[in-house]
Amino acid sequence: MLVRCVLLLATAYVASAVDIVFSSASAPGASRNAAVSDYTYMYKLDSGSWKQGVHFPAFGIKGLSEGVHQLEAKAYTSAGVVDPTPACRKFIVDMTAPVTTITAPGTSSQGATATFGGKVTDANIMATGGTTYRVEKVGDASFSSVSGSVATAADGSFTITLSSLADGLYQVYVRHTDMAGNVGAEAMVEWTVDTAVPNTMVSSGPSSPTAATTASFLFACDESPCTYKYKVDSADNYSTSSSARLNLSSIAPGVHTIEVHAIDVAGNEDLSAATYTWTVYDATTYASLEKTAGFALSGASPLDYTPPAETYVHL
Repeated sequence: MLVRCVLLLATAYVASAVDIVFSSASAPGASRNAAVSDYTYMYKLDSGSWKQGVHFPAFGIKGLSEGVHQLEAKAYTSAGVVDPTPACRKFIVDMTAPVTTITAPGTSSQGATATFGGKVTDANIMATGGTTYRVEKVGDASFSSVSGSVATAADGSFTITLSSLADGLYQVYVRHTDMAGNVGAEAMVEWTVDTAVPNTMVSSGPSSPTAATTASFLFACDESPCTYKYKVDSADNYSTSSSARLNLSSIAPGVHTIEVHAIDVAGNEDLSAATYTWTVYDATTYASLEKTAGFALSGASPLDYTPPAETYVHL
């Protein structure tokens, strides 16, 4: 009667030592088989020779090199009956801890929902449950947890999404545990949650009235830094400026208004625009107005100017 054996292994990924369990599977007519204590085992690792195992169905192999290994085992009875078809099992020895990096968004401000991307470098990534994270709020000892989720792809890329964040400075720590149980060091990124809307101001603009066909503006906001979007008069689309200083050219005569919205680094936009209005005259009209008796270009529109009774105005 042939005795069949099955090699059982707790996991196909191990960090350094392998715990091996042998068991004998009974053939039909189990009551006629030898007792388990009558079995002895032999094993062979990779391309090595067969070695005498222990009488009990469990032992360990240590000092294995990293990489893929194959273990074969066979049982035989005290009567010398040997299993002609050894059981075998491949397993991977992995003693290298995974390396975690956070690639996006880096140090940045975000809103009440924050998304982080990253990458795990390891030969045996655990796609489900391997990547874990923790969040701390700087300077807030009462902070305990935050709603969030993490998803890791087979190639090691991961995405962490956090929600319901209050304004403040945060740190997120991410680490990975691979299939062999190796735990990597934590990667950390710090970011600011900012849901406050900036306030837009036009600090300076062209004099009015003017004959200049160019105009310079200086924008400001109560956060730093800000970018700005603007449009002049009834333009269909907004233009953007990363600088607080804006220069316009080729301005036609007429009354003009620039509308400006500040946007902070978290993407919060001031929906109530700041505006600036000025009047441009053609050179001939402007020169004539300058010669008007008693007229001073003090910033008010010349069209609103009423000369004294004794002054004669020639236009």
